[in-house]
Amino acid sequence: MLRNDTSETFQLRIRVGDTHFEGAIWGETEPAFRYEAVEREAEMRGEYWGGYTRHNRLVRQVFSREGELLWEEQVAENHAIMMYSPFLEGK
Repeated sequence: MLRNDTSETFQLRIRVGDTHFEGAIWGETEPAFRYEAVEREAEMRGEYWGGYTRHNRLVRQVFSREGELLWEEQVAENHAIMMYSPFLEGK
């Protein structure tokens, strides 16, 4: 879910790359910062009841225009029951 709490208009461009979602946000003015979303502590677990769960944290990293990491902050934590088996079965 996205929300724009500013008075500026933005365009969001997202595509599926070979290994990651890739995206950009285009605005009317040059941004003061560059942001990256990073997944941390990703884990899929086989549970005692036979199903699977997924656990991870999402962190937003904030960079200066020069590329220096200024700070990072957690934006979400996920603990979910998976509705499919995440592991490939061997033959």
